[in-house]
Amino acid sequence: MTRALPIALAAVGVAGSTAATWGIGIERFMFTVRHRTARILPAGSVPIRILHISDMHLAPWQRRKREWVSRLASLRPDLVIDTGDNFGHPDALPAIRRALGSFEGTPGVHVHGSNDIWAPKPRNPFRYFLGPSKKEPHVPRLDTDALDEFLSGGLGWSALNNRSA
Repeated sequence: MTRALPIALAAVGVAGSTAATWGIGIERFMFTVRHRTARILPAGSVPIRILHISDMHLAPWQRRKREWVSRLASLRPDLVIDTGDNFGHPDALPAIRRALGSFEGTPGVHVHGSNDIWAPKPRNPFRYFLGPSKKEPHVPRLDTDALDEFLSGGLGWSALNNRSA
């Protein structure tokens, strides 16, 4: 029994370290494009390519992610749909502009995610076990107006917050 405990703790430590290495050093750089075909247009119609961008959670220092998103323009979509959560840091707007700037001239629509309105805040995952907090969190608002100015004014995309197209 006394010998089994150190072995079990070592195994848990190795498993935890492996999971952390995967999550921190590998998986977070595995950006993905998924291709789907929806056969909804009448037969003989010209197909359209729609690019759906969601949950970038972009931070100023995330050069790889920013460049990857920018290169998505090479897919030559007919329409871009941005479903929000572009911000991953309060100072991310210049990075968002650089990431999405390559879509200038491509029709698009966008909506806000919560991370486009409120600054991201680190949370302790164990707090979920304690139930709802009685304390109002202090989370600063982001510059959503500047984001909208870029997406709608700069890129010409239509804002569909609380609207339909």
